[in-house]
Amino acid sequence: MAFTKLRHEIQNEYRGVGDITQSSPARLRDDRFINHTLDKEYAEPPHIILTNMCNAHLFIDNAKTDKGQVTITIGIGAQFEGEEAKYQILAIAKDTP
Repeated sequence: MAFTKLRHEIQNEYRGVGDITQSSPARLRDDRFINHTLDKEYAEPPHIILTNMCNAHLFIDNAKTDKGQVTITIGIGAQFEGEEAKYQILAIAKDTP
């Protein structure tokens, strides 16, 4: 598959919302999950890459597609000295005509 046939989307911590505080970026000491809704619609679930850039354990807890809308839930594991989450999400999928 050629790269020209792929579509992508990048989001960072300022697009995610903490599950408890509803703040953006999420607060590591108060929130347990960070919720993201991708801007583009996808015919099939995209491949998702999470790049962590803070002093906490972040992981993809869930990713679901509903009528083309993709929602990603990032889990917050062990927190160390950081107060706010810092990361990037990259979603890659086949481009649909």
